[in-house]
Amino acid sequence: MTGSLVGLIYVFNRQALQLFLQDEAAIAIGMNINHITLWAFVLFGITFVVSGVVRSTGAVMVPLLTAFLALWCIRVPVAYYLGNTFGLEALWWSFPIGFCISIVISVAYYVWGNWRSAKMLTPEPGQAE
Repeated sequence: MTGSLVGLIYVFNRQALQLFLQDEAAIAIGMNINHITLWAFVLFGITFVVSGVVRSTGAVMVPLLTAFLALWCIRVPVAYYLGNTFGLEALWWSFPIGFCISIVISVAYYVWGNWRSAKMLTPEPGQAE
C-alpha cells in the first residue's frame, strides 16, 4: 500500500505539491525533498508492520528502543553533523538513513530475537478482563 502511494507521488510529484503550494521555488524544494525521502517511507512501513507483529505478543521494549535509536541516536545526529557539510539536505537524508537502520534492527530482532517467548499480562483472579 505504501509503495503504491509513494509511486503515485513520484509520478505526480509536482501536481501533489501544487495542491498545497503555489510558489514555484517552494514546489521545487518540495520536489527535491520528496525525491530524497519518499522511497524511504516504504522501509518505514515495513518496519512499522514488523514492529507491530512483535509488539502484539507483548514484547514492546525492543521496538520502542529501535524507534528511539533510529530517531535520537541516528537521525538527529546525522542531520546535525552532516549539516555542516551538506546544509539543509542533510536533514532530509537523515530520514532514509534512520529508516534503514530501523528496518535492519527490527527485522534482525524479528528473525533472531526472543520476542516469541514474550507473554501478555494475565488478569488476576476476580479482576475484570
